[in-house]
Amino acid sequence: MNVYLLLLALIIYAVAYFTGVRRTPWLLAAFAPGRIRDRDKLYRTIAMYNLIASVVVFFVGVINLPEMSYLLVCIGAGYVVLLLYCNRKM
Repeated sequence: MNVYLLLLALIIYAVAYFTGVRRTPWLLAAFAPGRIRDRDKLYRTIAMYNLIASVVVFFVGVINLPEMSYLLVCIGAGYVVLLLYCNRKM
């Protein structure tokens, strides 16, 4: 059990909660919420991705297999793809 990954999962889950439920725009500064036409779609998309990422990081932290660390790289790449998608298409 990796405590640091569990703490990271908790932080990502908190960001998912604050963006999905509380709709706090200051957490999405990189996504330029002022330029986005459909803010509700932005909040739902980011919150759902963060929720899925927090669950994956939690299970990687609990299982603690070195072979599963590539999932963390995939999550980071997913954030970059999501950032590009939100800034180009929304």
